[in-house]
Amino acid sequence: MAQRFESIDELKNHFGITANEAIELCADVESDVLEQARVVSETIDVDDLPQALEIAEKMCERALGHVESDFEVGDWRFIDADAINDIQQEELSNDLYMLGCFTDWFLANATDIDIEVIQALQEAEAFEALGKLVLPHIAEIQAEYASTDGYGHHFNRYDGEEYEISGVVGTHSNWYAFRTN
Repeated sequence: MAQRFESIDELKNHFGITANEAIELCADVESDVLEQARVVSETIDVDDLPQALEIAEKMCERALGHVESDFEVGDWRFIDADAINDIQQEELSNDLYMLGCFTDWFLANATDIDIEVIQALQEAEAFEALGKLVLPHIAEIQAEYASTDGYGHHFNRYDGEEYEISGVVGTHSNWYAFRTN
């Protein structure tokens, strides 16, 4: 668990702002949100306190069911770790062409479809038809995809990286963060 800010000086030094800015920005902020803002800023490249607070507030509100499990702030996309597999399955399901472009051996291993059938469809450039054929196996494809490549290659087209951000309180979820540009 991240260490709490012990003083306004520590907060202002961490984010490179004046003491008055720190006091004004944090006057009504709960300590859990401040702690989550610290974790966010230490995990990803967010050194802007208002942006870190916005991200942290959404993460903390998620624990109360007030915010979606997938949101963007600035150049970052955040996905609740408890929802990321479902979100990735949905996104893969919505792009049948891309789904049919996975390598033949990968699709054959993740489905019960013969590799020769997959190769024939890909050679005929029938990628969308192949996507429809493998769609009933989306859970297996997504699980294998995530375990092989992680989540970064799918959600972060900027540099393929994924960042895990821990929740600061037991009821808060862990999150994945991805650059969007």
